[in-house]
Amino acid sequence: HKDSGVEFKPTPVNGDLKDIMNNKVASGEFPDVIDLAGNAVSLAAIEQKLVLDLKPYIDSNKLEKNVGLNYKQNQKDGKIYTVHEQLFTMGLWYNKDIFAKAGAKTPDQWNTWDDFTQAMASIRKQDGVYAFGAGEPSIRLFNTVFGTTENGRKLLD
Repeated sequence: HKDSGVEFKPTPVNGDLKDIMNNKVASGEFPDVIDLAGNAVSLAAIEQKLVLDLKPYIDSNKLEKNVGLNYKQNQKDGKIYTVHEQLFTMGLWYNKDIFAKAGAKTPDQWNTWDDFTQAMASIRKQDGVYAFGAGEPSIRLFNTVFGTTENGRKLLD
């Protein structure tokens, strides 16, 4: 807004965003507002106090609901340095009929890695298809799957 007193100075991104951010941190001239394209803010920027803890402002203005999951997901040592305009939502979709036909345990019943591998083997044996597929980085999908239940979280530990 023209009366806000805020001046917009876009920085062209030619190259790796992390390199650009690290150079800004090293120079001590970190931008006031930056879109990190989903990357975490640099720990060096936090340590050098180049970024502001937003939590007191969010709390005093009662904006917790406005920032949604950012309020919990983006806290570091009780402070919030970033509020994303979007969040990644991941989940596991599976065909209950295929699991039932194969007599395989469903994800909510997995308590061990053996439960997972046995379920996948049962489905493969039943239909001859690969029972599990994930793109890169597939570790995110494992974390999502196993993080959905208490037993799954224990597996990740």
